[in-house]
Amino acid sequence: MKAAGMSLYRVAAPVLLLSVLCRAGLGALPGAAAARLNELGDEVDNVKIRGNCRAICSRASGCGCARATAASTGVELLNPAASDMYGVTRARGGPEDFRLKSRLDARRAHWTPDGWELNDGAFREFGPNGEVQTVPS
Repeated sequence: MKAAGMSLYRVAAPVLLLSVLCRAGLGALPGAAAARLNELGDEVDNVKIRGNCRAICSRASGCGCARATAASTGVELLNPAASDMYGVTRARGGPEDFRLKSRLDARRAHWTPDGWELNDGAFREFGPNGEVQTVPS
């Protein structure tokens, strides 16, 4: 290239420009991705390692708790000031066959020192042949 009359600066300029752009992009990547990666790392620590539940919330269905086990809990409305939950549903299934084994529904749950006190609800157990046993609460 030198024999053809091109200067060294003209040859090196695209390489230098590309290296500066790559360095700027790599410098910005950790700052943008670090928050999301830390959040995902915390979720793996809490859910996979410690076995805590993963909070799942949506406007349509309220908040629920999903675990790696075959049980799930849903809450329509939570009132922490009064220690109350409204629209509580707890379903338990079998991990081996994915069938619903039991379901607990309560209109209201109130926290007492002895545990949760459920009002206006029912507990249902589902048998292997489809029979349902209901116990009002």
